[in-house]
Amino acid sequence: MDVEEEIRSYLYEYGNTKESDIISYGKQKFSYSQRGMKKVLGRMERDGKIYRVVHAKLKPPAVYLSLGEHTPIEIQKEVIRQKAEVMKAELSAYAQSERR
Repeated sequence: MDVEEEIRSYLYEYGNTKESDIISYGKQKFSYSQRGMKKVLGRMERDGKIYRVVHAKLKPPAVYLSLGEHTPIEIQKEVIRQKAEVMKAELSAYAQSERR
């Protein structure tokens, strides 16, 4: 398995992860230098495979990595609407069954 696929697998399994932890993981598992791991992560970010999230409110600020599979906001809104409709139908059905 290549380095990029292994990083994606790691992020899929563990979710958002500190960039420094991924760099340490890659150094240990693949014998890459810190600079080499940063190049791999930079390439993956440019290709849209992962993205960086900066948590500025943390002291000190920390950079996390996550899979680059963002769903467009319009689709997210539609999914939320559909879930609300399903919940409304379920509650209605439950209320009718309680009346019996």
